[in-house]
Amino acid sequence: MHQMRSIELDPIAARPARPKLGLALYVLLGLIGLAALIVPALIVSRSPSHLSPSAAAAIRAPKRVIPKAELPPVEPVALVAVSPDDARAINATVPFSSAPNPAARPFHLFGASDDQDRAVDCLAAAVYYEAGDDAVGEKAVAQVVLNRVRHPAFPKSVCGVVFQGSERSTGCQFTFSCDGALARTPSEAAWNRARDVARPAQRRPAPAGRDRDVHRGT
Repeated sequence: MHQMRSIELDPIAARPARPKLGLALYVLLGLIGLAALIVPALIVSRSPSHLSPSAAAAIRAPKRVIPKAELPPVEPVALVAVSPDDARAINATVPFSSAPNPAARPFHLFGASDDQDRAVDCLAAAVYYEAGDDAVGEKAVAQVVLNRVRHPAFPKSVCGVVFQGSERSTGCQFTFSCDGALARTPSEAAWNRARDVARPAQRRPAPAGRDRDVHRGT
């Protein structure tokens, strides 16, 4: 009787042999990897470090909302220390304009009642703090504010005009909004008089014409 022998197979040797990759394929894969590293570096190194002036201007140029012809001319600002007497003498050399100064057309305020009340308060603050408790001066300030609301170079609301630039310590359109004057609370009577000026000013023209600046005497 023949004796059976058990044969143990090597699991590694039993696996089917994998085809060996050719040398050409290894070279091709290496070239692809090398190109993936070199090409982006070349693109970045050859890109222009800065745009041409015309291209940069085209990117930075904002779209104009207000036509240039409608913007008011802005004179250069130069501050010179002068004495009160010299200031009066300088002002005396500036002639009064002889051009027509028709009254501005009536201003009609639209919107909800809350918005109208807010506009009255903003205008009352402007007339009181800019002109003091003076009815004539307050009416002039009120008309200047409303003329600015109409003009395309200024905000389109009463409160927007009055408090334009108030977030800055300097450069606000009306100085009371950024110089701490609001900390001085007006008396109830003076505030009511300012509101009495502000309320009708938003419904009828005032004798200040079309001025958009407040001119203070020295």
